Amino acid sequence: MDASICSQCGTWSSTSAINTTIQSLQNAAAPGTRLHALIHSNDPPEPAEIPLIQSFAPEIDASLASLDAEIWRLQERLRSLKKDRSELLDHQRVHKSILSPLRRMPPEILAEIFVFSLPTVTELFQRQKFQIEDSPWVWTHICSRWRTVAISTPTLWSL
Repeated sequence: MDASICSQCGTWSSTSAINTTIQSLQNAAAPGTRLHALIHSNDPPEPAEIPLIQSFAPEIDASLASLDAEIWRLQERLRSLKKDRSELLDHQRVHKSILSPLRRMPPEILAEIFVFSLPTVTELFQRQKFQIEDSPWVWTHICSRWRTVAISTPTLWSL
């Protein structure tokens, strides 16, 4: 088997050997040959033809093994690349979140948003049932900064 390494990417390849095997099989089974006739019919081979047909098996097996090894190597490389990509995406997400405008929002504006997000007194009385999602406690569970802003905003707790 003629294996080689690509000078540009370093990939191991036996493509030329596999192409040679395929070409020799195609030539042996070219239209008009006895092998072509056997492939395209249900006729049994003559006893003298059997060794010739069997002689292709080791070459085909070696080419298949070579291709299987290359496919496995490429799948492993793909898995590794996907893992690296996933890690980079995680880092990208974290770094982008650091630049979020919400982090730079003044506490006074954040407090006003909290106040406006709460239901009105009328809405609360119409429900006749306490719902945690409607309370200022929700804002205290987001992050430490929001907790500090929510706790230090008396308007949120006046009801």
